[in-house]
Amino acid sequence: MQREIMSPEQKGVVESALAPADWQPTGTQVLAVAILVWGCELVLARISFDVQPLFDIVGSAIGLIGGTFLLFELMRRATPEEGRLRVYVAVALHLPVAVVVARLVGNALLNRGPGLGPILTMVVAGGVLVGGMLRARRGGRVIPSGFEIATGFALASMLALVMRAGGRVVAIDGTEAAAGIAAGLPPFTACLLVLALFAGLVSLCSRPLSLPIAAALVVAVGIWPRADVAPDWSASGPDSAQPDIFLVTVDTLRADTAATMKSYQRLHAAGVAFTSAQAPSPWTLPSLATVLTGQQPSGHGAVLLDRGGIAGIDPDVATLAEHLAESGYDTAAILSPNAFVSRTFGIDRGFAHVEYALDRTSYAVPVSATDPVARVLVPDLLTSAGFIGRRLFGDAKVLADSFAQVLDSRRDRPLFVWLHFLDCHLPYRHSDASDLSRRLQVQLSAGDGVELVREHVVGTDEARRVYDNEVRHIDQAIDRVLDTIDALPGDKLVVLTADHGEEFSDHGGFEHGHSLYDELVRVPLVIRGLGDREPGTSEDALVSLADIAPTLLAAAGLPSAGQNLDTPITPRRLTFWNLLYGDTQRYAVRDGDWKLISAPQGRSYLYNLRDDPAEKVDLAAARPDLVARLDVPPEKKPMRQAQTLSPAQENALRMLGYREER
Repeated sequence: MQREIMSPEQKGVVESALAPADWQPTGTQVLAVAILVWGCELVLARISFDVQPLFDIVGSAIGLIGGTFLLFELMRRATPEEGRLRVYVAVALHLPVAVVVARLVGNALLNRGPGLGPILTMVVAGGVLVGGMLRARRGGRVIPSGFEIATGFALASMLALVMRAGGRVVAIDGTEAAAGIAAGLPPFTACLLVLALFAGLVSLCSRPLSLPIAAALVVAVGIWPRADVAPDWSASGPDSAQPDIFLVTVDTLRADTAATMKSYQRLHAAGVAFTSAQAPSPWTLPSLATVLTGQQPSGHGAVLLDRGGIAGIDPDVATLAEHLAESGYDTAAILSPNAFVSRTFGIDRGFAHVEYALDRTSYAVPVSATDPVARVLVPDLLTSAGFIGRRLFGDAKVLADSFAQVLDSRRDRPLFVWLHFLDCHLPYRHSDASDLSRRLQVQLSAGDGVELVREHVVGTDEARRVYDNEVRHIDQAIDRVLDTIDALPGDKLVVLTADHGEEFSDHGGFEHGHSLYDELVRVPLVIRGLGDREPGTSEDALVSLADIAPTLLAAAGLPSAGQNLDTPITPRRLTFWNLLYGDTQRYAVRDGDWKLISAPQGRSYLYNLRDDPAEKVDLAAARPDLVARLDVPPEKKPMRQAQTLSPAQENALRMLGYREER
């Protein structure tokens, strides 16, 4: 005989508690709250940043809407006592609002200090929850109204934007404070659009029959494509009849890997490959500043300073783009999200149009904890927990699309366009196309590549295969760019090169910025369109990235100082220096086949690259005379003012794997 667990009276109390009461929300009302929270977050992410991937949209809907319903059902069954039940249900329905709204302001402070972001997140979330609980306890509504949700999102996003503006709200004088805030806030029209969409969602979610329309509106906004690139050309010099010039640089591209690229081989077949091209430094800023100015780092000054901090291009040094713009060229730069390739360091000087991927992160709300992008809660949590990789951003395909749009808007003037690709730089975000396990693919995509290789979880051969896959992805995009260029009428000059290479344990290390061996300072360089060079030839004379600007200026009919690669190469000595990590005083000198790597506080190494291209046999002890002749330190400009990186730029560098001890 089974014994009754509950008496009829107890059953009646429980059933009464579970039965809908006047104060209890219906399933439709719960759905309306969940859709509104999901919708407001997604609208913010799209309007403040970029198109949201369908995976993020669907994942967020499942997580937020499903999670809200599950929590509501659990709380609704937690107790038969009505007073407590009201509070529990209020917690269930306010928690999604609290978490998502608090994250807006908390993540905006991630770079201000290790504890500020989490503390503010807890404070805001606690405030929302306590307010809802107190109101329910006093017999008021247990469900947040649409107006309250939208207002909370609006206030939190405004606070987040002000904090991301640099925290300059507290300034010595009011004018300075206002200017600081204005510089970090999005256009007023974007703010109005967000508020209008919030109001529209609130209106739709207040009517049960309109909930599907609200959901459809959210998805439509999330996937709404970016506006086409529309350059505002400003060149006012003479209407030059010179050739179009296209400069393509690939961040972190090894010379040996570049030689396998279809786009490289395509340019080489009709142009000239310079097989001994050298970068002046093993990291981005000094090398690209050399490309853009035709000067070595000692001349342009964009280097890591001895006292710490990083300087930009000297304002007194004219750039290639400035020279071409003055002669009548329309100039455009389409740049990937590397914070060293930014206006902060003067990289944009002379370009009438700059399409810089990180510009779209300035107003990103809700900013992701794992990338300087706007990403909604659920996918961001999955990435932080290591279940999925990082969202693709600044992808090579997007840059190729922007390039095509720039050409569509061109005027009847010669064009100079610079594209800078980043995909083969850590993190390897296309690692899902590799043969590694899913777990390792996610870790590589999340930016753990350096640690994985150092801890021998991923072998250098495996890391190299993933890197090569990223290069293939860039190769496809560059091939599209070349198709677009080849369809243009008239003369064209195309350059493909890199800022530096990448080490895969060639000398016991990984990544770049830390040594001066050839895997980092030897770069690909191929040029198509040189008038006095035989197509399909290779030039093995020692050349530098500093030779690119004089060559392009000469092709445009402008005077230039330096080595024009369309003429015989003059033998010379090259110096490499300015490491980003480690012994930053180390430098290297290359003279013909000989290369010296010297450290003022340590020993020197001497290699003969003709007999020992892998730099494995140190000849310093056998040739002290040659060491003494080559050991000439680099010239350095007088100490200059370091540029201040914004918290968003610092975060962007961390996401690319750059360490803070530089």
